[in-house]
Amino acid sequence: MAARDEIHGFVGRSRELTELSQAIATPDIQLVTIVGTGGVGKTRLAREIVDRSAPNSTWVSLSSIDAAAHVPLAIALARGSQIPDTAAPWEALANSMNETATVLVLDNLEQIPDLADPLTEFLTRVPRTRVLATSRTALHVAGERVLELEPLPLTTTTNGVSAASRMFINSARRVRPDFQPTSEDIEVIDQLCHRLDGLPLSIEIAAAQMRLMSPRDIMASLTEFPRHVLRLPARGDTLEATIARSYTL
Repeated sequence: MAARDEIHGFVGRSRELTELSQAIATPDIQLVTIVGTGGVGKTRLAREIVDRSAPNSTWVSLSSIDAAAHVPLAIALARGSQIPDTAAPWEALANSMNETATVLVLDNLEQIPDLADPLTEFLTRVPRTRVLATSRTALHVAGERVLELEPLPLTTTTNGVSAASRMFINSARRVRPDFQPTSEDIEVIDQLCHRLDGLPLSIEIAAAQMRLMSPRDIMASLTEFPRHVLRLPARGDTLEATIARSYTL
């Protein structure tokens, strides 16, 4: 798995991938929630696990949904189906799914209030359905398996490079394929990753600037700004907008 991770720039998550694979394969676990701060890689991890363990899953982006009653329609549309306009949309969704075994990936739940109860009742109606969710907070319902996703490790491993620094190097090679970091570069990259708290999205944004800048130049530009400026923008901003703003650093 490590070699595959290096090829695809997906590093430092072997334990989490193993835990999620086991949880999804456990018949009596219907709800697994990946919990963590913004930019920590919840969506990326969910995509990786479904690619490996649940390739026939249905991905449902809920970032624009702000009411629990609207979730069933979003799920139905993602599955390529329709549900009737009814006062009981969750029941209608359950009826449309029948006994089909499926994995629903519900991405970005934290902004939807009062979701726990209807989702729990829905799952009792569709016992062969499993939900993999991403959220900044857990739903706190019976039977929920929570995986708390932390920032990438900053501790140097036996090969002399931390997981966070490996991610920076892999990301930098997407814009500079010939990048071969020197020992001095690695020292600066370690400092950069500490400065960015090991958050994968922040690391990717910084590494994208390697097209025109050196690690030391990026570090110098970051130190000109207060720490809170280096943190992620409000939820809902696109990655493209975030990267575009990052070039002003």
